Amino acid sequence: MAWVLSWRRLKRWRRLKEAEKEAKNNPLREFVYLDETSVYSLYSSRFGPVPKEYTDTTQQTTQREIGGEVGLDVGPVKSKTTPKFSAGRTSSSQVLSNATVQAIFREWLDFERSHVALQPPANNSDVPSPSTVNELKNEKKRDATQCWFLSQDQLRRGRIIEIDVELQTAEIYRISAICTELLQLAQESPEVFSEALSSLPQVESMAKMIERFMVGLVPLQCKARDYSALYVDGAQWIVHNGALLSLPERLRAEAHPLYLAGVSDVEWYWKDIRQVLFSRSRARVLVRLDNDLLVSKWNPVKLVELLRELSPSLAHDLNDSLRVGVDAAMSAAHRQAPLQIGAAEAKRVALQEYGNRLADRNNPTVAGQFDKFDEELRNLIPPLTDRMVSADDERNAYSSIEDFVTSYFGDVFTAEQAAEIREEIASRTTERSTLHAEDDGIEAATSTPDPLFLECEFIAIYW
Repeated sequence: MAWVLSWRRLKRWRRLKEAEKEAKNNPLREFVYLDETSVYSLYSSRFGPVPKEYTDTTQQTTQREIGGEVGLDVGPVKSKTTPKFSAGRTSSSQVLSNATVQAIFREWLDFERSHVALQPPANNSDVPSPSTVNELKNEKKRDATQCWFLSQDQLRRGRIIEIDVELQTAEIYRISAICTELLQLAQESPEVFSEALSSLPQVESMAKMIERFMVGLVPLQCKARDYSALYVDGAQWIVHNGALLSLPERLRAEAHPLYLAGVSDVEWYWKDIRQVLFSRSRARVLVRLDNDLLVSKWNPVKLVELLRELSPSLAHDLNDSLRVGVDAAMSAAHRQAPLQIGAAEAKRVALQEYGNRLADRNNPTVAGQFDKFDEELRNLIPPLTDRMVSADDERNAYSSIEDFVTSYFGDVFTAEQAAEIREEIASRTTERSTLHAEDDGIEAATSTPDPLFLECEFIAIYW
């Protein structure tokens, strides 16, 4: 019986050693988000049917043999016999394991690893150090690890990318969360939020509007921690920041922050969304490209894009309502004036730019009239800015600028041109007005180039 126990211990020890060896070759992942539909679909496209269970069968056979020799030597009679006794034992065991989505993901990613378009370099990798554009292109050709560069011809829809990011949601979703929490707190403790109660109807409308638009989706806008976007001879490149350091100062200064933008399904989050998405925590994401190019703007509310095809002015009014709702929610949350100092300055700059662009300074027929126009425009803007609290107020302010320009120069712009200019200015104004406040004031904008967005489908988020 002792030998049976020893054999079982040996068998268990071997299994532990095999599991330990396998674990060393696989990274430790804790999932924050895993899109099961995408994982099963991608697995099936490579391997066919998705397994539901794994069966591990182990069989052990032992054979024992006892032999001897017996001889007889009596006078002339001699004999010898060799008896043998043998016994065999065969035992087998089966371990039945459920095929979890994590196991399916690991098996698929291990197979797909050589096809990943961009992935983090190993800790002991030598960092390329190109000093010119030509050297950069040559290093790209030698980059067999697919860790340092991704050129525009490799940005193809459907390719897989795995990189480290700073997790964060799109601004509209953050505001939606603020609106929801603010409404609940105000209902539970109205005496604490007495100063913000006047803004609550607008905040409630804003929350309902965003919830209707997002339909259970969480828009993500995650900054790549180790990569930047760069234009090389007119083509878009994604370059690792380590390799970027050796390039000339001119090229480094033109590097754009890189963001991964896409929507995720709230159903597939494994942890509290507020805990992981609102703390700018670091995580690794696996995404599938949804576009062949980097874009300068990304709108998580696709309904706005649909409306723009039908009516540019209607789409712009909707954007106005969302943006003003953002201001209202933020000001109610902080229990202060509807416009912060930084936001008010951004509105003033936006109105000034709008008037100047509508005036069309390159038009020779209006040349020579701008000195008086500039002075009167500067005097007109402050009272308009003070009244820009609601969406209607903002539309009225922009309409006043349009009427003012028309009174000076006549019909120098069309309604479509005005809507397009407002759309462009509005997107920048929102970014300026939502800068994070520091203890001693509003953080000043830097001269960093505008971010570029890589549209993608989020498959997994883990660390």
